[in-house]
Amino acid sequence: DIGVALTPGTGYPRPPLRPRRVRCVPAVDFRYRLDRTRDPGLDSRPLSGIALHGTPVIARALEGLSHAHKATDGMGQPLDLIHRDVTPQNILVSFEGDVKIVDFGVAEHKNKRSDDTFQTVGTPTYMSPEQAKGEEIAGQSDIYSLGVILYQLLTGNVPFKAPGLAALSILITTKDPKSVRQLRADIPV
Repeated sequence: DIGVALTPGTGYPRPPLRPRRVRCVPAVDFRYRLDRTRDPGLDSRPLSGIALHGTPVIARALEGLSHAHKATDGMGQPLDLIHRDVTPQNILVSFEGDVKIVDFGVAEHKNKRSDDTFQTVGTPTYMSPEQAKGEEIAGQSDIYSLGVILYQLLTGNVPFKAPGLAALSILITTKDPKSVRQLRADIPV
């Protein structure tokens, strides 16, 4: 059961994206799992344990994003929905293993373009190069952000760290991150 939680009052068109029902699902955000990969013994832990617990969540989140990106309006026209803030905190995992993508508060779709369309919106650490440059973005930007989360899951760190938004944006837009294999030699080729 893949779900994309849509929050009423965030500018979504009323059909077709209105939630049919709202239910409370006991869950933790994915940041909890990522925080557990940052322990000092990461290099000594087998990769299979990390992948076993985390990569299915990433795969399910990818399916949820795909569903959101393919959403259509009541006339069957694509909405071009882009989340713009895919972070571990916005991926919830229920105790039954369901994955929910939440907080579409800064999302864009073709029927709702805000004044900040070409501005830096989202959590800087997880931004795509296009977002960091303030350029127009597409669904691929959400996929990039999910890739940052996967990188963090596998290595225990985000690809880029910097003291401020400007410095971080420069790194994201001009540098390649260290290879995951440089940080985890047990990553299969």
